[in-house]
Amino acid sequence: MRKIRTTIIIVIGIFVVLSLGTTGLITLTTATTAIENETAHRLESIAQQKSAELETKLLIIESHVQSLNITAQSSFNALETTNESGAELLNNYIDTMQIFVLETIKSLPSSYSTYIVLDPSAVGQLADVVYIRTGEENFKWQKDLLTPEDLEVQTEDLDWWRLPILKKQGRWTDPYYDYFLEKKIITYSEPIIVNGKIIGVVGTDILFEDFENFIYKITVFETGYAFLMNSNHDILVHPILGDNINMRTMEDGLYVPISNRINLYKHGTLKYNFFGSDKIMGFSHLYNGWVIGIAPPLDEVNTILEDTRRSFIYTLLGGIGIFIILGSIIGKYISRPIEYLTQIVTSIGEGNLESPVDDHLIAQKSEIGILATTIDQMREQQKAVIEELRHHNDSLEDNILERTSELLTTNQKLENTITSLTSAQETIVEMREAEVLSDLIQHLTQKLSTPITTSMTAADFLLKKSEPSLVDIEQSALLISDNQLLLKNILDSLRQLTTDYTKESLRFIPLKAHIHHTIKNVLSEHLNTTLDITIDGDDQLLAYLPMDVATQLFSNLIHHSLRASKEFKSKEILIQLFEDDDGMHIKYNDIIPWQPNIEERIFNPYYEADFIKDSSGLELYLIRHIIAKGLQGSIIPFESANHHLGFHIIVPNNKQ
Repeated sequence: MRKIRTTIIIVIGIFVVLSLGTTGLITLTTATTAIENETAHRLESIAQQKSAELETKLLIIESHVQSLNITAQSSFNALETTNESGAELLNNYIDTMQIFVLETIKSLPSSYSTYIVLDPSAVGQLADVVYIRTGEENFKWQKDLLTPEDLEVQTEDLDWWRLPILKKQGRWTDPYYDYFLEKKIITYSEPIIVNGKIIGVVGTDILFEDFENFIYKITVFETGYAFLMNSNHDILVHPILGDNINMRTMEDGLYVPISNRINLYKHGTLKYNFFGSDKIMGFSHLYNGWVIGIAPPLDEVNTILEDTRRSFIYTLLGGIGIFIILGSIIGKYISRPIEYLTQIVTSIGEGNLESPVDDHLIAQKSEIGILATTIDQMREQQKAVIEELRHHNDSLEDNILERTSELLTTNQKLENTITSLTSAQETIVEMREAEVLSDLIQHLTQKLSTPITTSMTAADFLLKKSEPSLVDIEQSALLISDNQLLLKNILDSLRQLTTDYTKESLRFIPLKAHIHHTIKNVLSEHLNTTLDITIDGDDQLLAYLPMDVATQLFSNLIHHSLRASKEFKSKEILIQLFEDDDGMHIKYNDIIPWQPNIEERIFNPYYEADFIKDSSGLELYLIRHIIAKGLQGSIIPFESANHHLGFHIIVPNNKQ
């Protein structure tokens, strides 16, 4: 038998493991979330900070070019007011602007060249001012650098000329290799617009290595790096991929979802896999559509978590060891008197009621003393009870036998009563079913008498007429045929009332296709019908139903609508199919107009609707009978969206 000391140690150990484990898991989970959130926030903040720094560089460049453009426009306007000829005007204009171009390139330390180029098609001849930086504070006016033919070439290195003219606004080009400078550069240029007419372009060339150095200097964690893309997500700067690569096309479009996510937000973070390495990226858009991304590996982010996990494991193991030692000492102290009392209780249980509990334990003020006192009192009481039981033992057996006999008699009476009640209940149910069936048969008999009498009258008319005309014969034959069809329908109704649906086997049927097939068969017997029936539902929807019962149900519904179609203009029927936890739902939107309170009487077999000629509630009673008995479902009338009568049929889902 396991000692209580062992149990105490085990309980304390389990408590320690659970408490430390739960605390550790909560701490690790919280730390993981906090570190991931902090990392994401940090990456996003760095991306925003660096994008703001780069935007500042770009905006400074743009502001100087815009200032030069304003000067170029105002100077040209001023010269146009003079009486100078075209060539003289352009020479004066170039002389005036070369000072401003020089001042602009001096104020832009990152500029390699600054220029004004006038469109020969706008001013009559090519005119330009191009200053090139030859040293930190040395500049050269580069004359005759371009020809009119150069401006007609459609190449990437002339985007500085074509894009601002095409877009009629300032534009940054993508990085390109300038063969004259023999360097990779990027250009910002604006159109010079005078009186609504573009007369040329003003711009500056920036060595792209300034942008590359800016991006390469951004580092996070140990191997994290930054990269730069344009608005089309072409890679402009990347320490691994280089340039001339588009994020949306590399790896056969593998990174298109990441590209789409970046396009959705101005800045943010996301996780992705880059050539087998899990990474987390912070990104931010610049005002011109460029994107700065900063991406360290997740392994480096998780290094802090690994240290936390190791510390937790060491703490857990140390705590378990300490508490096991403490549990052993505490358990020994607590269990010693309990073990003694256990021996006393065991002795009492074996019938030894003469050995009292130690007075030392009874004198204790703790729960041990209370327990010892209670056990000693229990020993005395048990001893007295045993003595009393010995005196009553002789009469007890007789009392038990007498009471047992009374209980058996009462039990037999209860069983007889239950049997009588069950029999009476079955009799009442059978009488009620017989009464209902008798009423229905009587009602159907009355309905049968009309077509039989009509058919006999038509036949007797033909027999008594000596020479019946073809018209008489045709009318009588039609009358007899209609009444025979009515007889057939009534007999079908009787058959449906008496059908034993419990013998029908269930099977999986494609519900939409089955309904469509049933409708087609029914309408083939009524070629002149104008009913337009639409089935709205999933083609793959399967129903686990008795097929013959389902066929009979939809046949009855269509026949009921066919009878009503003779009275109403509307010919459109909508059947909606869907499935949920309640079962299979069928909404049958009929052509019959909705009538107030019609739901209270429409299933009454004796109800005759005044808005349908020769109508009877028997048809709908049979439909409800088929649903309830054959499909164990329910049918509820409702008012459809076009204020027509509808039936909501719910059939249990028997797929399980």
